[in-house]
Amino acid sequence: MPRAFAPVFVSICVACMSASSVALAAKPPSPTSVAASVQPASSAAPRDLAADVTAAKSLMNAGRSTLAVALLAPDHQIDPSNRDVAVALAQAYSYTGDQGAAIALLDAVLAKDSTDGEARVLLGRAYAYNHDYADAESQFAAELKEYPDDSDAQVGLADTYTFQARYADAEKLYRAVLAKDPKNSDALVGIAAVESYTNRLDAARADYNRVLSVQPSDVDALVGLATVAYWQGDLATAQAIANHAL
Repeated sequence: MPRAFAPVFVSICVACMSASSVALAAKPPSPTSVAASVQPASSAAPRDLAADVTAAKSLMNAGRSTLAVALLAPDHQIDPSNRDVAVALAQAYSYTGDQGAAIALLDAVLAKDSTDGEARVLLGRAYAYNHDYADAESQFAAELKEYPDDSDAQVGLADTYTFQARYADAEKLYRAVLAKDPKNSDALVGIAAVESYTNRLDAARADYNRVLSVQPSDVDALVGLATVAYWQGDLATAQAIANHAL
């Protein structure tokens, strides 16, 4: 699943790519403009909302979140009360960088059910991506108060610490998750990011490769590994990985 660190690393990776590669990595249309261009399906061909949510999650996992927004936005117009559509659409908006739209959708979901853990964690992430760190930490803390072993909330809080350069706090949480689940790819990517930021590049490279040995197309791990290679002066490897990831 797309996570927190690719946007941080992309600008560095692009620096080691050729001009033609940079052109291919041009910014996609905004999710708002894409969604506006998609009209709800006619009554003669009713949409399968559950199937659309599943398809949208696959698109997000493949790094195609703008298409996920285009798929789900008309579904949300058809049935604004559908919780699964709203949460998946919020996640897609968040991954495309539209944190305002994500926060609005998740606030509406939580207004109906304040105990919705998935929505609460996604809201915390949206706040973190929007640099609203206090609000992010509040959402994660609320989830962890009820569910202390929620690894998604632990990783989300650790990511929030990483964004604030609170690397020791972040690493402690990542390692707590990995102690329970050594193959947790989100925690592995997070700790690799911390290792790279704290100049432990060999360790970071090893942890990114651990993720890629299980999930070869993990975008965050690919971009993180390209960045580490770039920082180590291995420009050919950095460019090859970045071209594949982007």
